[in-house]
Amino acid sequence: AYGFAPDVVGDAVYAATPNGNVVKVALGSGQVLWQTQAGMRLSAGAGSDGRTTAVAAADGTVIAFDDQGQEKWRTKATSEVSIPPAVGAGIVAVRSTDYRTQAFDAETGDLRWSVQRPGPALALKTSMQMQIVQNLLFTGLPNGRIMAIDAASGAVQWEGTVSTSYGATDLER
Repeated sequence: AYGFAPDVVGDAVYAATPNGNVVKVALGSGQVLWQTQAGMRLSAGAGSDGRTTAVAAADGTVIAFDDQGQEKWRTKATSEVSIPPAVGAGIVAVRSTDYRTQAFDAETGDLRWSVQRPGPALALKTSMQMQIVQNLLFTGLPNGRIMAIDAASGAVQWEGTVSTSYGATDLER
C-alpha cells in the first residue's frame, strides 16, 4: 500500500502491512526472525535502526518495538503519518500531514523536539522518505525543499530548494 516500503538494516529486512503486521526477516535466507501485530490499521510502514522498529497508524499513533518484536511504547504525532518513520541517533522521527516533523526518544517515546514548516495550499501524497545520516535527519518537504535537522536537538542546520513549481494556480503548481 501507499507509504509502505521495506527497510534494510544490516542483514535484516523490516516491513509492515496496512493491517498491522510487522516483521523482521533475515536478508540472506528469508527466515522470519520475529513477527508481531500492532493492533491497529497502519498508515506507514516500518523504519528501523536494528534496535528499534517503528510504524505509524492513521490516527497519528506511533508504535515502537524492540529487536525481539516486543512493544516498547506508543505515542501520538500531531496528525496522520503517511511515510515510514526514520529511526536512528536515539530518535524515532515522523513527518505528519500537518507538515510537522517530530522526534520521539527511541527508548521512552517521549517527545524530544518538533519542527514545522508551512506547506503549499495543495499537495499530493508522495512516497519520499526521511533518512538519518551522521546525526542529521534529512527530510523533503512538499514544496520542493529539503531540510537537514540535528537529530539530537531539533535545530534546523540548513534548508534548500530542490525544485521550483511553476503555474498560475495551485492546481497547476
